[in-house]
Amino acid sequence: MPFTLRLARAVLAVTAAGLVASAAPALAAAPANDDRAAAQTIQAAADVTGTTVGATREASEPPACPKTGGPSVWYRYVAPKAGSARLLVEASGGLDATVAVYERENSTLTRVGCGDTRKGRLFTGSTLDQGEYLIRVAERPGSQSGSFRLRFSGVLLEPTPPGKALGRGGSAKGSLDALSRPFAQYSRRLESGHDYRVRVLAGDPRNCDVSVRLLDPRGNENRFLTCRDYTVVTPGPSRGGRWTVALAAGGATATRSAYRVSITPVGSDDLAPGRFVSAFGTVRGSVSGAGPDAQDVFRFDVTKRSEISLRLRSKGSMRLELRTESGKRVTSRSVSGDTGQIRTRLKPGRFYAVVSAAQSAGGRYRLSRLTRVITATRVSWDAREKGPGGASSMRVGVAPSESGRATVTLERFDPQFGWRFWLRRTVRVRGGSGGFSVSTAAIGRYRAQAVFAGSRRSSPSHSRSPAVLRVVAPLRQ
Repeated sequence: MPFTLRLARAVLAVTAAGLVASAAPALAAAPANDDRAAAQTIQAAADVTGTTVGATREASEPPACPKTGGPSVWYRYVAPKAGSARLLVEASGGLDATVAVYERENSTLTRVGCGDTRKGRLFTGSTLDQGEYLIRVAERPGSQSGSFRLRFSGVLLEPTPPGKALGRGGSAKGSLDALSRPFAQYSRRLESGHDYRVRVLAGDPRNCDVSVRLLDPRGNENRFLTCRDYTVVTPGPSRGGRWTVALAAGGATATRSAYRVSITPVGSDDLAPGRFVSAFGTVRGSVSGAGPDAQDVFRFDVTKRSEISLRLRSKGSMRLELRTESGKRVTSRSVSGDTGQIRTRLKPGRFYAVVSAAQSAGGRYRLSRLTRVITATRVSWDAREKGPGGASSMRVGVAPSESGRATVTLERFDPQFGWRFWLRRTVRVRGGSGGFSVSTAAIGRYRAQAVFAGSRRSSPSHSRSPAVLRVVAPLRQ
């Protein structure tokens, strides 16, 4: 073979080898904290970035949650004292991660918490003792390698009540973060036997992630409150002192959770007996969806069995509730930028109407009360049976003795087609009675029904059963 041909082939072989070598991907270097023994030490309020690209899985790695898990990286934290801790992992790209927290004692690892990222995010909390802990971030089976952000609170200690004293106005506002500012406490000195309003708005009311507790002067829980709540507290004997509202951001989210807290004395319309509303009266007021004035209480009396209408007009959002004197809820209605009405029948007694914005936006309103006596209507002929060729008297009675208009509908019976409409009359009822006369010359059966239209002070009603008249003649051949 000529020398020039052998040289050309050699050059082509070297070139091809170089191209193959350049096409082969370079292996990524393993992260510095790939091995458990080389775990990266983090402190409280840590905010670090990491990656599983190039990470490996050690043969001696403990099981994850509860699967084995894939390649992993490690972090180390030393808890100076016992307490709770929160951890947030946000994965990027195609990384689906499993995160586990282990307590290390000598060479023994005890798992104290674990979880998987969902939609690239995991927020979890653990209770730690004083000692050394390891945090493992591993790929789930089938996951791509990728980077992540890890935020760790370290040991969190809830403040000891009483909390920070509220100012002269009795209100405070701020924000919580489950990782950096998870707790807040506010207090006010309350006197025994006095009534106080407690108002709380915290976090997102659609996804309540803040726990709220009301603590007495001894630090005991008096009650739990929701993220949007309103209550009244009256310290009993020997229970006067600093009462505390304690807030704690939960594990649902680590984003900012704004809050408002207030403890203020009640006003004259915040509790019973409230403001009196007359039978045909209208009252005006406003309730706040964010401030301490979250509800107004109104009272009215029913002297005889009546039909009650409570009409609430407002451009805001609020709730109208009706209660008996014993506290039993009769009914309720929500109003949002419109008119809402409660209509019901009540026996004699004392009742309370509560306009509340404890769970809504609130606003200005107008409340009207209409009370009408419940009536009963009867209709009757002057006889049950009579002969043909004359007239019959019809009487309408309304009890109790009310006045107004009634409509009487009369029908005649046909043996083939049944009852057929005959005529209709409007009757003026005075003092509970009214009537008219009508010709019933033809033999047959007649029946009547009456409807009382009601008035401003009396409710509508109708006769429960028809009045029947038979016009008969002697039988003949």
